[in-house]
Amino acid sequence: MNVRTKTFVLAALLAVSAPAAAQDRDGAVAVVAGHLFAAGDDVRTAGGAEDDAFLAGGRITAIGAFQQGLYAAGRDVRVGGTVGDDLFAAGQTVVIEGTVADDLFATGQRVELREGARVAGDAFLAGRTIELFGEIGGGVYAGAGTLIITGTINGDVHARVERLVIGPRARINGVLDYQAETAEISPAAVIGSTRVRAAEPAARETFQEEIAEDAGWSIGTIVGLTIMAALLQLVIPGVLNDAADVVSARPLRAFGWGLVALIGLPIIGVLLLITILGIPLGLLLWLVFAVLMGAATVASAYWLGLRIRGLFDSTLEDPAFGARLLWSVVGLVALAVILWVPILGPLFVWLLWVAALGSLVMTIGARFRAPRPVSASI
Repeated sequence: MNVRTKTFVLAALLAVSAPAAAQDRDGAVAVVAGHLFAAGDDVRTAGGAEDDAFLAGGRITAIGAFQQGLYAAGRDVRVGGTVGDDLFAAGQTVVIEGTVADDLFATGQRVELREGARVAGDAFLAGRTIELFGEIGGGVYAGAGTLIITGTINGDVHARVERLVIGPRARINGVLDYQAETAEISPAAVIGSTRVRAAEPAARETFQEEIAEDAGWSIGTIVGLTIMAALLQLVIPGVLNDAADVVSARPLRAFGWGLVALIGLPIIGVLLLITILGIPLGLLLWLVFAVLMGAATVASAYWLGLRIRGLFDSTLEDPAFGARLLWSVVGLVALAVILWVPILGPLFVWLLWVAALGSLVMTIGARFRAPRPVSASI
């Protein structure tokens, strides 16, 4: 099973889960059929999770046994427990101190695999500075400013970096295949063989680097859109439920309005900007358009999250704020993974996004047109 297929199956299983109890601590915490969702300024998990776990916040400390995959995004991310499947991590600093039973996907300003830490599978890494002191059972695919290796790599190393440093204690049992502006390779390091590339990387290395970058982009985007989902539901209560109903009841009409908004709003904005009197309105329209782009992504994710929820609950009631946020996150994860499916994945996401955009236009328009209550005079 290749990386894309394996990741798709993992996240699809995570998304298709039955709702369970949720509780608030220092942030938002929810357990969904063994899957753990937590968000806050300081997220700490000591008990791990029975299944996949999603952690988002300012500072994340993941300690304990995570039986399946772990997805973590924040300012500072530290993983000190055991991860039973893949680990996806994104942040300014990402530090791995524990054990990962399968592949590692990590991106950040600084990514560090500390001494004693172990990744059983491959490592797909992107960042400004990457330091590998621990052991990796498979290969390394890295795009970085600086890559430092002093640990053990049992597979090949494919690196596209500005600066490469191989320490005296490093052991690379496969091929060191790199492209770098400067390379400092200790003669004491044990390396199976070395291949220096001056041309563009081969298709496979490019593909692996793209996966590392896509992993970080997806996690970071999910965190940002989750915040937007919370703000949207607080500022305009019920708009996501109404938009989801429109997509389900009138998908073609919603898609049509979405195309009108997608094409028409930018044109009107440009026309306003070329007139002096219309410049403020044009800027305002472009701002509204930008907000609608993100809101449409949130609305499409929420619709998808409700469809997943409906697989297990046929008597759906309008969810409360916490549940709406939870299913928005589930939908965002599903969308991020679906995008990795060749051709059909991006097509499905785009069609749903346009329909969600149209449903928002219809829903907001209906609210503006709704008659206001008239107060009777006494």
